Amino acid sequence: MIPMKAMDKEFELLASKNTGTLVPPLSTDKVIGGIWRLVQKKNEFGKILKYKARWVCFGNHQEHMVNYYNTYAAVARSESFKILLLLMVSRKYTAYQFDVETAFRYGEMDAANYISQVRNYKVPGKENWVWKLNKSLYGTKQAPRQWKAHLVSTL
Repeated sequence: MIPMKAMDKEFELLASKNTGTLVPPLSTDKVIGGIWRLVQKKNEFGKILKYKARWVCFGNHQEHMVNYYNTYAAVARSESFKILLLLMVSRKYTAYQFDVETAFRYGEMDAANYISQVRNYKVPGKENWVWKLNKSLYGTKQAPRQWKAHLVSTL
């Protein structure tokens, strides 16, 4: 199964970025599930170039004031972006762009979130343990806000 390589890569990234800490579950902890999101990247002829995998949390199971507090993250309106580009062109500035891979996983969690272990990657002898998220994960309601906070503090 080719997608397994993409899933292995994703799981290694989760572990290397200290996304979560494996802990024994408490009866009072709300454990949120997750699911693999698999995408095929194809060329213009429809040939599969590679697979991408993301472990996504069921954010719709999070409870306000328990698993998250604020979710608002300001974004620029398209009109503002167009004006910025117009100013850059009129002043002959050079524009640069960049992409931050796994951007949402840089934001520190602001509330306790526990997620079940990733299927096919359960730690032997600790199959019933859960991951306490240290950093945001795709699907959590606060992920965009936490990423923005991390970006602002870094810049």
